[in-house]
Amino acid sequence: MSTVISNVTNSGEAAEAPVQHISNVTITNQSASQREARASTTKVICCQRSGVPLIEVTSLCSNGWALLSQPLMGTFVHPVYGLALGKLCRRLELQLIDADHADWDMPATQIREISLTISALMYSLDAMWLPSEDALTTGRNIEPSLPDTKTTVGCAGRLLDLASWYFAETTRRLTFPLWKPSKNAGNLNWHGFSAWLDACNEIREDWATNKRKAENKELLRSTEDVMKLVSQAQVYKRIDTKKVWQWIELQASDYGAKYPAGRRETLRSLFMDGELQPELWLPDDCDDLIEMVTDTCDIGNDITSYIRNRVSNIRAAINEFYSDFTLIGGHQLRSGPGATGAGLELTAAEQTAEDNLFGEYKTKLLGLTELPPKPVATDYPNRVAALKATAEWNILSKLFAAHKAKPAPANDADAL
Repeated sequence: MSTVISNVTNSGEAAEAPVQHISNVTITNQSASQREARASTTKVICCQRSGVPLIEVTSLCSNGWALLSQPLMGTFVHPVYGLALGKLCRRLELQLIDADHADWDMPATQIREISLTISALMYSLDAMWLPSEDALTTGRNIEPSLPDTKTTVGCAGRLLDLASWYFAETTRRLTFPLWKPSKNAGNLNWHGFSAWLDACNEIREDWATNKRKAENKELLRSTEDVMKLVSQAQVYKRIDTKKVWQWIELQASDYGAKYPAGRRETLRSLFMDGELQPELWLPDDCDDLIEMVTDTCDIGNDITSYIRNRVSNIRAAINEFYSDFTLIGGHQLRSGPGATGAGLELTAAEQTAEDNLFGEYKTKLLGLTELPPKPVATDYPNRVAALKATAEWNILSKLFAAHKAKPAPANDADAL
């Protein structure tokens, strides 16, 4: 906030005169030379890279200008240059959403913020030409630059697309040509930046072509390795399923829109451990796995034949797990005091299975004087066994409670 200073007479009394605004210090009853010396101790510090004003510093000592002119004062940069590449991409994305909604009819300060993000992205991409280390540490011979409004509006979206691709796809194994704004080149406002983007897009296309070639070589190598494994499995009856899945993943990853990474990871768990954890899956999951392999992989060879056999074994394990269940209509468990609902309507076969099941439990109740303790999952070798034991205990406890609630008959067998 600027401070008001009045003209003063030699006697120290204020005279009527226009008001002056200078730095953040109030000076009264001083000579013109004193006021000038005091005013010269305030300096605006600008960003070394963009030239944007950052802070205003006022010296509190005599001859403060010498202090404020030290090289250190020329080495400050805007905080946005400290953000990581991913955060800068997200920042620019949000800024462009706001700009599109406003049809770029925005205050100059907001457009300057977008220009700052563009500049920071370029530094994060290691695509900006940098002066010597001596120039950076002393702050001398530095030419700050920032895209003007026209360049910002025309190139921000293209740079965001390039930077997002670089961040997501390349794992930073690629280098871009250096962009060098300079006074001699007449492009401190970043005129010609679109040509730099054109050159980078050509590099991007070449990289994608080389990546596909490398992936094809990797797929060929993986196919050869897995074919050997499948052939050896016929002799040794063992196979490295991790390598088989890697062969699937190399091909399925090209269909990320239909089979995103999260879905592929789920199907990987099914392929690797499905027969060991059948309670986590359904037969439909096996269908999804086969569908992905059929859609994305080279089929009609020994590898896909092995995959189909493995998935069939996993499906059999899942079906066997569910075949151990008996569907209970609920009539016999709802027959006690306070029971509500009519239960499920079962088919004749299902009703027979239920009757047989409850016959076994009623036999157990004949010699049961107290309910056994509830099963603890840690006492069982796997989750399936723990679930089965818990279900059996739940049925037994309900029948036991109903049995205890009945009047004691002359014959325990009649009570059941």
